[in-house]
Amino acid sequence: MKPNDTVTNPIDSLLDTDFIQNIHNILKSAFRHYMLDIDFSDNIYSFSMHVDGLIKRSKAMQPAYNYAVRSLKSDHPFIYEVAVYIANNIKKAYNIQINDSEIGFICIYIGSLVENAIYRTQIYCFFLCENYHQVKQYLYNKLRKILPDTIQLIQGTFENLQNQSVDLVITTDNIVHLPIPVIEVSPFLTLADIDKINKVISNLTGLYTSMKASTLFFEFFQSDLFYICDDFQDKYEILDFLAKEMVHHKIADTNFPDSVKNREQLSSTCFSGKYAIPHAIELNANKTMVSVLISHKGIHWDQENIVNIVLMISVRREDRKRFIELYESMIQILENPYKLSRLTNVNSFDEFKTILLQQI
Repeated sequence: MKPNDTVTNPIDSLLDTDFIQNIHNILKSAFRHYMLDIDFSDNIYSFSMHVDGLIKRSKAMQPAYNYAVRSLKSDHPFIYEVAVYIANNIKKAYNIQINDSEIGFICIYIGSLVENAIYRTQIYCFFLCENYHQVKQYLYNKLRKILPDTIQLIQGTFENLQNQSVDLVITTDNIVHLPIPVIEVSPFLTLADIDKINKVISNLTGLYTSMKASTLFFEFFQSDLFYICDDFQDKYEILDFLAKEMVHHKIADTNFPDSVKNREQLSSTCFSGKYAIPHAIELNANKTMVSVLISHKGIHWDQENIVNIVLMISVRREDRKRFIELYESMIQILENPYKLSRLTNVNSFDEFKTILLQQI
């Protein structure tokens, strides 16, 4: 939807046009905030209907419950973050309370729109099948179905391959050695073939994740923003300490601590009950950085969660697109139980860096 567009209310609409326009403006503001170019014109009426129901449930104090919230947060952290931002603006506009479950439903509504607007690192795969022409298209179509969305599949001849910059080759041919992984499969594409493909893709994905994490680490982490401390009693003491340290280092302004606390009150920034990634609602810091606090004994974060690792992110306005990359990369690393366990017990910044960037 273009920035100046106004909404058109369906003839048989049950909603007021001004209400739909308000919801349109809230979505537009959220997507602009995260620098997402999204056309939501086909979705605005159904989403407005959902928000209308949300408002009525809140005023009747009968919120919906979504038991998939925890998995939504860990599996789609950035989409959930956009949903939190939208929920906050709905909350302020209509003076209501919105719980995590309702945020989860917003996350589901906007999920496909946001996902399609996010650029993710692609793995380029070349499919070569010169000795089984009769099944070439069948194999290509089957590969398209089984490969994840992060794989760009290209097909062509061996001569084409010489001029392509790709990450791996899947082929039915016995070809000469190449400086990239080559997966030879049968013309029937058996389960064993698919298993081979998945293992290579998993290894490549892990390698690229480590490379990306290394780039992000050296850009956004520094030793004077690394702390090991067991003296804090609850999460708000930690939030206050880390946020004020950011202000002290001139990374953020004096409004930053309050914005971090306000974001935490909207929806907990704890993941998997073990670590937390707090940040401000507004992405307008002086510098994009990550502050780290390790608590060996753990801090009571929410009622049932004890957190050992806290990563506080400040984001400069110009780095809003980098926030997606930074946020999701950190969660992807910390969702690894082995790494999380080792990081919980580190005693220095160098040890933290070594374990964080170690490929598993």
